[in-house]
Amino acid sequence: MSLIDDREGMRPPLQLFILALFVCLSTACMVMDELDAANAKIPSSGKAAATAPESSTPPQPNALVEQSKQWWARATSLLPSEIDSSIVNCRVGQSAQFMSKDDCLSRGGVPQSKS
Repeated sequence: MSLIDDREGMRPPLQLFILALFVCLSTACMVMDELDAANAKIPSSGKAAATAPESSTPPQPNALVEQSKQWWARATSLLPSEIDSSIVNCRVGQSAQFMSKDDCLSRGGVPQSKS
């Protein structure tokens, strides 16, 4: 009789384990369904690139970019005629750099007077 009692004592934990496993698997399926539905709503960059018409002409360089490249190719320092009123000598830490006053303040620097 004790053998039967032991077997019946083992059934509820086994049934609870199977029930818990079923609940976990069923909720995992619902989560995966929600992720798939959300993924379908998000536009894919690959799909947009595949449907966009290809242009045979290369993009034209921006005039400002070209002017900037030319200036940096010959730039060594600012001449008095090139100094803009918004460019200041900025103390950032132990160094001094020339930049716009707004950039100096955003970097935590102290604008110095131009002299």
